[in-house]
Amino acid sequence: MKKVLANFKLKEPNASSPTLIYLKSYFNYQRFTYSTGRKIHPQYWHEGSQRPITKRLDLIKKEIKTNPGIDLQNELSVIESMIKQGTHENPTFLTEMQNITTELNRYEDEFISSHEYLNRQKEVVTPDKLKVLLDEVFNKQKPADNAVDGFYYRFEEFLQSRMKTNSILTIKKFNTLRTRLQEFEKNNRYKISFESIDLVFYDKFRDFLLTQKNKRTEEVEGLLNDTISKYFSTLKTFMQWSMDRNYHTNNLFQHNQFSAKKRAKNEIVTLTEEELFIIYKLDLSDNPKLERVRDLFCFATFTGQRWSDIEMFRKEDIKGDSWEFISHKTKKLIKIPFKKFIRPALDILTKYDYQLPVISQQKFNDYIKDVGEKAGINEPLEIIRFSGKELIRIKKPKYAFISSHMARRTCITILLEKGIPPTTVMQLSGHSDLKTLMKYENTGPDALADALEKT
Repeated sequence: MKKVLANFKLKEPNASSPTLIYLKSYFNYQRFTYSTGRKIHPQYWHEGSQRPITKRLDLIKKEIKTNPGIDLQNELSVIESMIKQGTHENPTFLTEMQNITTELNRYEDEFISSHEYLNRQKEVVTPDKLKVLLDEVFNKQKPADNAVDGFYYRFEEFLQSRMKTNSILTIKKFNTLRTRLQEFEKNNRYKISFESIDLVFYDKFRDFLLTQKNKRTEEVEGLLNDTISKYFSTLKTFMQWSMDRNYHTNNLFQHNQFSAKKRAKNEIVTLTEEELFIIYKLDLSDNPKLERVRDLFCFATFTGQRWSDIEMFRKEDIKGDSWEFISHKTKKLIKIPFKKFIRPALDILTKYDYQLPVISQQKFNDYIKDVGEKAGINEPLEIIRFSGKELIRIKKPKYAFISSHMARRTCITILLEKGIPPTTVMQLSGHSDLKTLMKYENTGPDALADALEKT
């Protein structure tokens, strides 16, 4: 049987403002049109790939890598220029484009799955039947009069509001929670509503997650306790958001038992100062892509800032020999002096004329591991985690643990090892309390002896 195709088209491709994106298909001599609800300005849409221009940029770079002789430089320059323009006009432009791409991929997957489902059921596939199935998946049913019955409808509202401000990875986290809840609801025959989120739900959903396949590590089948804790934390964020808007009155999610058990402090992986400078000085002139990724990582490590704030860096925020800005997450004023350990960050800014390279956090986390491997950061490491009561040993070379989060943790650890008071480090990191700061700290076993030598 020929596979059905999902095509994405703009409602008004010549519009001068954002326009709706439609999913369209043709099968059994029938036309199917379905609104995704997402909008995009036509100038940022690539008709060929049927995705935002950021997706086409990724495809061009991949084609150039696999076929060095292909001439795509002109198109690459045009798209990069448009992305730079979009980012200049809207600091969250890249995140919004990535969010749209993720949503369209999901629409495509669900459309094809729904079509295959109807075929398996020996039903005649019609546009109306497909629409019903997609409406169920994307929660486009009319809202119930009683807000308690509108859990998924309100979740979609919550998600749409967060797409305007949160990163692609955060949006993915919310989407994953919704998918898990729907799988749990189906497998356990437990109806999800605002009222049903109680301690009975907590026990059943936790047990369900402990049976789910773990894609992050081969050492265990079920999800790790830390991952389960994040699911509940994300759910509580939504429940609080919806209660604040009077969509429900159920406060059982605030119960002290409504959380996953976690170790008081998991061991974390950070780079030593020596390893950091090995990466910083690594010659990557033959691979500009990895060079840009390396420079972004080093800038994040020397400054100790969150990815969201680095994404929104502006040249106008440089005041003399400091970077001053309002943190996207905490809304606090942060001042980063370019001195001593932090000084190389200014050199990186100068290298790029104060316009840091643009890359999604997801791609960054993939490529930075390649940088670490090239730098020889391959010390074998073992960390301990738990899945329920089962102890899990995760063994990988150190470069496999490198990510955007490691940059911030490494900075905090190095500054503390240098003897800078924690309260002073908190001014740079933006943390409000010492307990939170110390979750990022990873001083080695010789730290005490080294400190005593300096006294």
